[in-house]
Amino acid sequence: MTESYREFYKGRRVMITGGLGFIGSNLARQLVTLGAEVLLIDSLFPDYGGNLFNIADISDRVRVNIADVRMQSTIGVLARGQDVIFNLAGQVSHIDSMRDPHTDLEINCRAQLSILEACRINNPGVRVVYAGTRQVWPTRLLAGGRAAPGAPRGHQRREQGGRRVLSSSL
Repeated sequence: MTESYREFYKGRRVMITGGLGFIGSNLARQLVTLGAEVLLIDSLFPDYGGNLFNIADISDRVRVNIADVRMQSTIGVLARGQDVIFNLAGQVSHIDSMRDPHTDLEINCRAQLSILEACRINNPGVRVVYAGTRQVWPTRLLAGGRAAPGAPRGHQRREQGGRRVLSSSL
């Protein structure tokens, strides 16, 4: 019998990168309600969405670390002992990515690889949940609500190395 996700998070140590943004703070709120021990990581860079106001109502029930996900050594230390990491950190502005592609690449590519490498070295058993972008979903549907050709058709559950993996199929 599989335990429900609500039971799964009770007492679990959960780290959320981008934790002071809109999605991260709302996820933190739900995880605290489920009984998780929550650590929020955010750089609080201006215009990136993170704001301590977003967690004002749960600030006494979460831990916050102001850190840049590009710092692999820092993320490695913070990842130790975590059961689950929700990786929500990222630079999301298309305009900023065009204006400063190097910073976009650093945050959205190299830093993401560094997070995974930090987990591999410091906490290889941690479960990492990666958030994608709305831009990978179909922008147009065919008659009957079917996705246009080339758009993701759904998700598949499969086994990989003894672990369950959820992936999108193209």
